[in-house]
Amino acid sequence: MNDLNNLSIDDLSITFPVDLTEEEVVSMQMLIEKRLGRLRLHKMTTVILGFYALLTAVFTTVQWWKTGQIDWIFVAGLLLMLALFAAILWYIPYTFRKQAQKAYRQRNFTGYYGMVTMTIFSIMKTSASIVDGFSLNQDVLYVETQDGMAFVPQQGKFILLPARCLTEEDAAFIRRVVFASGSRLRTKVFARMQARATAHIPERDDPVRGELPLMRCDIQYTEEEWTRRQVQHSQRQMMTVLPVRMGIAIAIGMSVGMYTEQFLSGLLVGLAILVIGLLLPWWRVRRRQTDREREVECFFDLASGYVQYRDVIGGIDEARWDTVDAFIEKKDDIVILISGRPFVIPKRAIEDLEKFKEIVNTYHPIKKH
Repeated sequence: MNDLNNLSIDDLSITFPVDLTEEEVVSMQMLIEKRLGRLRLHKMTTVILGFYALLTAVFTTVQWWKTGQIDWIFVAGLLLMLALFAAILWYIPYTFRKQAQKAYRQRNFTGYYGMVTMTIFSIMKTSASIVDGFSLNQDVLYVETQDGMAFVPQQGKFILLPARCLTEEDAAFIRRVVFASGSRLRTKVFARMQARATAHIPERDDPVRGELPLMRCDIQYTEEEWTRRQVQHSQRQMMTVLPVRMGIAIAIGMSVGMYTEQFLSGLLVGLAILVIGLLLPWWRVRRRQTDREREVECFFDLASGYVQYRDVIGGIDEARWDTVDAFIEKKDDIVILISGRPFVIPKRAIEDLEKFKEIVNTYHPIKKH
């Protein structure tokens, strides 16, 4: 293991180009979600729900065999569990993959080519007018697979380094930094990557977009506005995990009802577990209110070909007008949905609200809420 303090001047940084394909980005996103993110309980939930569905079917069959009667409450519960089983097994992973593909295509017009510069303190990728980067001294996870390496910050976009773009020298430098004794990175190595490039891919002269934005909004969130932003994000996340939590609650409730032979007890237990699961995101939002970093300066640009949201916490999100999900006008805010993620712009931060609406309506109708 290396010591960061003992690295020579020549070992302090490295720069190389990368060009990401859709499959590389989507595969890494799905791996992170399944092993470390919102899908990490997917397999266990599917097995548990399938087991309880089978147990309920056997219990109902035995009851019918002995008494000649069928408890239709258990039949209804069985059908509901089978529907949830199908949703959890197939639909939810399918939805996550489609969202990852959409996010890639929304941002791909700026190019997934970029120059990566990594030092012992930070990593940064620059492409066209987009700059993604973060300090390696913050909460960052390093993920390694046989196809590449990725640096995943707690918030914002991960930086992916595919094996086909890395030389042995690049991989050796990255591992020296990641596994040095002074490193604060968390690591998850699924398989050791073998660098596949004998030389770097050709560099491109991707011009920085010279187009000036039609309007820029400078946002300084207050505590209340930052909480609303977090609530919007939590609501979106909750919709993706709701079937999983419903499945867990129903499975446990049904098992309690079967073994106590009291349907009401099982129902109450299931509802209690579901309520707890639904309240967790709200609890996280309230807990984050002590984080003073919420009062952060952000920018939102409207241009003729794209919209761009720059947030020093969440990084940069950019999309063509035709790939933006929606613009929603609320009483105090304008909410923009990009790849399913809500970005809240307080109306007070928009200098000319009527001009803002006029520009947006030219490309994408604003929905009233």
